[in-house]
Parts: sequence; structure tokens; C-alpha cells
Amino acid sequence: VNPVAIYKRGHVPKAKNISFNEIESYLPKNKTARIIFYCMNEMCSASHQAAETALKAGYKNVARMSSGITGWLKQKLPTEVTK
Repeated sequence: VNPVAIYKRGHVPKAKNISFNEIESYLPKNKTARIIFYCMNEMCSASHQAAETALKAGYKNVARMSSGITGWLKQKLPTEVTK
């Protein structure tokens, strides 16, 4: 749940960038599918709000990566870049 420019610079492999106001349209049909939301860092609340939206819509396997892409990069985990 990051701005497109941040997503393009590097994101978790296979992650999909979603607009906050369109979260429900991106949710899978399978309400038991694993969904992990993240945004920029601990200070960003978009991933928390996205996870709450999914939970309220009846999804059962929802998580959020609280440290966001910043924490992911600090751990030197792999990323994908989109052009």
C-alpha cells in the first residue's frame, strides 16, 4: 500500500501495488488466502488500515508487515524492481 514511485524502486517479490481506496477490488475471491499488507515503515498506517478492511470483509488469514519495505530492505531481503 505504497505510492507507485516507491513500489517501482523496489518491492517484495511478487507483491502487488494497490491503491488504498481500491483495496477491496484487489482482494482475492478465496477468503482464506494468505494476505500480507505493507507500506513504507512503522510510521505508515496504510497497511494497518488495509488489513482492517480485509478483516472486516471476512478474510481470515490477514497479516501486515509492520516494518514495511524499509524493514525488508534493512534485512537485505530480495526485492523486485518495476520499470
